[in-house]
Parts: sequence; structure tokens; C-alpha cells
Amino acid sequence: MTAKEQHIIEYLKNHNGAGFYIDIRNELGMEFDDEVDFDSTLELLKRKNWLYENKPGDTKYLLNSEMIKSKPFEAELTDYKVLSNGADGGHHYISTEIEYEGEKRKIIVLFLEKSDEKKLTSNHKIKVSGDLIDEGKEYSFMLLNTTIKK
Repeated sequence: MTAKEQHIIEYLKNHNGAGFYIDIRNELGMEFDDEVDFDSTLELLKRKNWLYENKPGDTKYLLNSEMIKSKPFEAELTDYKVLSNGADGGHHYISTEIEYEGEKRKIIVLFLEKSDEKKLTSNHKIKVSGDLIDEGKEYSFMLLNTTIKK
């Protein structure tokens, strides 16, 4: 997560998980290059499912409380399977196991961009970064909004 994204998330956390566009922009505007930069950061946070509009087209943004449970996570993956869902290949994702806090855990890696999915080939070492969701040891980790690092 970028510093700009984090500023918006922290603003919403400090305002009971909600905020109007104009209020967020007025308080955080100096953190952004311009209004286009601010708008694109809001759109990216919506795509990442970190926030959503109260109603479509509304200017009130709400924080997705499920995403607050996530942690930033980076890992280098070497032994993984590339799987797909849906017709015509749908989306590609990774299934593997990782060592986490001294334990082996299964993890499903879902990508933010289709262009990253197209770069996947089994047995090719990749470094990934995303939002780690842990629902408990009996479930696989989910790594959401994943990007491939160079």
C-alpha cells in the first residue's frame, strides 16, 4: 500500500470508517500532486476493495471493515501451481504453501491486474506483494490485491 493510500485509510479510520469526498480532499489534499492524483488513488482503493461509495455515484466513502484485518505482505514464491477459473481461462491465480511464523500454511494468491496474471508460469521464482487475510489456521491464507515485484 502506498503512503497516499494509507493517508486516506487512516483518515477514514479516524472518522468512524466514513468520509465525504470533499472533507477527505480538504484535509489530505496537500499529500497529493493534484486532484487527478487524489481521484486516481480513491479509484485504486475502490478497486482493491478497501473502500466503497455509500451508494453508486455518492460522494460518501465507507471503509471496508474486512480489509482492516489484512496485513501488508511480501514473499518470494518458488514452488507454486498456477490455476485458473472461469471460461476461456478466466483469471489465473497461485496456490502454494509458505512458512509463516514458524508454520507451513497454504496460501491462495489473487492478482489485482490481469497483466500480472499473464506473467505467471509454474516453477518461475517471483516476488509478490499484497494484502494478507488470515481467517484462522484451519483456512488457507488469501493474498489479495497482489502485484508482482521486479
